[in-house]
Amino acid sequence: MSNPAGKSRSVAVIIPAFNAQQTIAAAVRSALREPEAREVVVVDDGSDDDSAKLAAGCDDGSGRLRVIRQANRGPSAAFNRGVEASRADYVCRLDADDLFWPGRFEAIFALASGAWDFAADKLLVTHELDGAGPCRPWVGEGVTGRLSFAAFVSGNIGDPRHARTELGFLKPLVSRAFLERTGLRQNEQVRYGEDFLFYAGALALGARFEIVDHFGYVALAHQGSLSFRHTAEDLRRLLAAERQLAQQPLASPDRRALARHVRHVQDKLQYRLALEAKQRGDLLGVARLAAGDPHALGHMIAQTLRARLDRACASPQ
Repeated sequence: MSNPAGKSRSVAVIIPAFNAQQTIAAAVRSALREPEAREVVVVDDGSDDDSAKLAAGCDDGSGRLRVIRQANRGPSAAFNRGVEASRADYVCRLDADDLFWPGRFEAIFALASGAWDFAADKLLVTHELDGAGPCRPWVGEGVTGRLSFAAFVSGNIGDPRHARTELGFLKPLVSRAFLERTGLRQNEQVRYGEDFLFYAGALALGARFEIVDHFGYVALAHQGSLSFRHTAEDLRRLLAAERQLAQQPLASPDRRALARHVRHVQDKLQYRLALEAKQRGDLLGVARLAAGDPHALGHMIAQTLRARLDRACASPQ
């Protein structure tokens, strides 16, 4: 949807939360700071800590904040629940361990050009729980403008030689009109890579996805994140969903890009299986996995070297 002067800019911020008591308050407060955030919907996904209580405690009296509790069903189900419970013209996901930089929505609406269905800015990453520490550019640093399916999918294929720049971590404003017209929702069977799959599915359906030259979303990098602690089963589910996406009519460049991403996820799965075998003390299993897939072996070696380099860089000098 285009955004000419005077057009409604009401946003529903959806915050899926699971055992996020350390960070949820900062996330909620950052959403409530945004004047365009007409609704802030926290969906507590079966937490057994004080996430819901602390989120509710951030109420600023404006009537915009709601906290919904449900049995644990995963981040996709929590996001979908928030979409169904809200009414604003746009929805935007905010992870419970992240936050918005003040003025984020104003900048996106001002900078996104023409007609769009998804509009995102770029990400900053921090290691401080409250986002007050030093931040550095991370996802999408060198990407601006309209995204094609092939460019988006290719932008999510990791390269151990370079810093992480996966576009699937972006958190765009999403037109509710597009969601209602297409019926698109997040795949509730997928618990890792669900945003990537959601955006790829939208682009396959013809979504106009714009990235603006602005940094307004602060992501917390920490070992408790699902991005760090995903399992082999999480990767299997993502692979199954990508193969289902491949059944849709796609142009040749898009199909090739998706095939490369499937290969990338397969490599990650083999690497994860090798790690799990190593943790069990099954060194023979590690050897079998490496010998059975030479392509995945190269990925395993590269990831192992990168992990060692990251640890060395993080060590006190």
